[in-house]
Amino acid sequence: MVLARDDGGVQHARDAVLRFLGDELPVTFIRDAVLLTGELASNAIAHSVGQCGLEASFSVALGKLRVEITDQSSEMPSLSTAEPFGRAAGMGLQLVARPNGSAVDRDGISDD
Repeated sequence: MVLARDDGGVQHARDAVLRFLGDELPVTFIRDAVLLTGELASNAIAHSVGQCGLEASFSVALGKLRVEITDQSSEMPSLSTAEPFGRAAGMGLQLVARPNGSAVDRDGISDD
């Protein structure tokens, strides 16, 4: 799905993942998925150029959700190295870059 390049695009991404997951999964899983989707969409909309998109898939067997936010930028995103305390922005990518065993597993950032 194509995301508008404004706050409406971020909300559209969150709503799409919420609808996609339905109400059969644990509420904490759905909450985390919606939060992280919003962070990724917000980053792409704020820091890239051109069209942004969203694709999601869910493996019932593995209990894993994969959310892909795409953009047309030729630059790869980078992690902020500053301390998060007191910052209002710039920490979204760190939420999904946490090591295995946390709320999410990060497969990586792809340039395709």
